[in-house]
Amino acid sequence: ALFYTETVNLAALVAAGGVWVLLFLLGRTGFRPLAPYLLGGLVLWYFTMRSGIHPTLAGVALAFAVPMNRGAHGVAFEHEAPAEILESYLNRWVAFVIMPLFGFTNAGLSLGDLSANALADPLVPGIALGLFAGKQIGVFGATWAAVKLGVAKLPGRMSLGHLYGLSLLCGIGFTMSLFIGDMAFRDHPREAEARLAILLGSVVSALVGLFILWLTTLKPKPTVAAAK
Repeated sequence: ALFYTETVNLAALVAAGGVWVLLFLLGRTGFRPLAPYLLGGLVLWYFTMRSGIHPTLAGVALAFAVPMNRGAHGVAFEHEAPAEILESYLNRWVAFVIMPLFGFTNAGLSLGDLSANALADPLVPGIALGLFAGKQIGVFGATWAAVKLGVAKLPGRMSLGHLYGLSLLCGIGFTMSLFIGDMAFRDHPREAEARLAILLGSVVSALVGLFILWLTTLKPKPTVAAAK
């Protein structure tokens, strides 16, 4: 919103903020039907688009308004929370339609657009390391600190090794990284280098993350007594 918005329509931005506040307050009452949230989300998307800010942020804002806990704010839902219902319904569409289409239309890399010394461009290792190293530092570091400070605790049988492997997988940048890269480098001479860097960082993060998770989830061999 701050770095990729050229001009801002203040009136539309205030209207979007007002719609979000109403939806947020509605969610705090524990109101269950999804229709008002979805209709309000469309209005929020419209005003966000008119404001000059990328309208995808409206979806992020809407997610904060829909009740996510079954007993949020003293209101106990009979079955699933509204956000759980919405997530369950959208899961197939996102996994099998939206994400593949997004990857197909945004992850393309034309080798003809790359220069011979593309890997020597500081932009490439900068973005790749931002994904590979940055996610480790941010996700693992923040979670480890929260656990040590007693703010949070690891669930069930999850170990720090599992957490480290998952933090590596967060370096796969096929969603927000491609999205931000497209906004930052669209029609720019170094657009191909930016995509190359995202692909490199994603592949390395995926391979190393899977290797760490494989190491940390190896099952012990059964003993003779257990086999009997």
